[in-house]
Amino acid sequence: INAEYGGPRKKMISSKELESVLSVISDEEKSPEQISQNFQKAFPKTEHFKIGCALFLLLEDDLINLQQRLAASFILFDHYKTFPLNANPFLPVFLEKLQKETSPLVEKKFLLRVLGNNNAPKEYFTKPIREIINFEKTSDITKLNYPDIKTLKQEYQSRIPKGSPFKQAGISKTISLDNQSTTQDVHKIQAEELSLESFEPVFVRPAPPLFQSQDDEVIWMNPDTMDYNLLWDSTNSSLNKRAVESKIRDLMSKAFKSQLTTSQQEEILKEIESNPKLVYHCGLTPEKLSSLVEFNPPIAIELLLKLVSSSSISEYFNQLVNMEMSVRSMEVVNKLTTVVELPTEFLQLYINNCITNCSNTKDKNVQNRHVRLVCVFLQSLIMNKVIDAKDLYADVQKFCVDYSRMREAAAL
Repeated sequence: INAEYGGPRKKMISSKELESVLSVISDEEKSPEQISQNFQKAFPKTEHFKIGCALFLLLEDDLINLQQRLAASFILFDHYKTFPLNANPFLPVFLEKLQKETSPLVEKKFLLRVLGNNNAPKEYFTKPIREIINFEKTSDITKLNYPDIKTLKQEYQSRIPKGSPFKQAGISKTISLDNQSTTQDVHKIQAEELSLESFEPVFVRPAPPLFQSQDDEVIWMNPDTMDYNLLWDSTNSSLNKRAVESKIRDLMSKAFKSQLTTSQQEEILKEIESNPKLVYHCGLTPEKLSSLVEFNPPIAIELLLKLVSSSSISEYFNQLVNMEMSVRSMEVVNKLTTVVELPTEFLQLYINNCITNCSNTKDKNVQNRHVRLVCVFLQSLIMNKVIDAKDLYADVQKFCVDYSRMREAAAL
């Protein structure tokens, strides 16, 4: 209850809801059963528990008169009459009223008839509240059966989680009315008064005593000047390794976008040579290879040579085959052929792609330049015996015939 409705800035119920509930319990011409029915009609079922909490506080703090207390008590009991008595969440207020010496006898008798078996005469709860009060003024309380309050309390306590002892010892912030009155003006009650907040005892936390110092203990010193410059631990290999990887990744990110300086290229090549596994952590992917080839072919060549034995090299070869033909891409492929043995299928696809690129170029000047590049490239491959001319005889012959007007093609 406290978690949902007990905040100091949040009302448990609105002023309109308070006005409605007071109107329901103030009709002394209605019987307890009629009042309970009117309560269930006045509020949706989802709001019954919240309004019940408000009635609980009105009863606990004696903020309402006797006739209203009888009506409110019956509502809280009737709403949970299908449950065992010790399962009623509002049972404590009933037991408190029965044990409190200052509680009116009329109220005690009514509660005994509500809680006790066979205590209420026939049609007792169908009579108006006013008649019930007059009846109880002359009835004999000794003829009523008292419930076992101690057992009910124990059974109730076993069902609920234990709360803070300070909360349980708290004093309500509201001042009770004269609980004997039946005529006090209930409309003066404000919704802000209904709160589960209370004045609780303070948990005293004494300051710990000072620890007695010893003569031989180390003295704490606060130097006047401090040097906050970080000193790099050059002996920590793991730190150095991470630093190198971070620096190479930064340089590679630039290499994908622009041409690096000679010193920057040499730094990357040096680190890759000393630590070949760095190629897997430098940020290179097949998608970025074309950019690296165009801007920094020496780096692309070295990285591809380190990746030749990896399972992902075919993805990089596919990227080379499909990228646009250029002097840089041919330089990279040609250099690779002089160092390692490339797959024949890759070379054939790359050459066919270059030949197709020449055929698709519309600009004559650009086409002538591309044809010369392809011719020089093919001559280099054939002279170095990287490829067998017989494997590409048909394609190369057609290429040479198509561009026989050019000296390089005729020589090829």
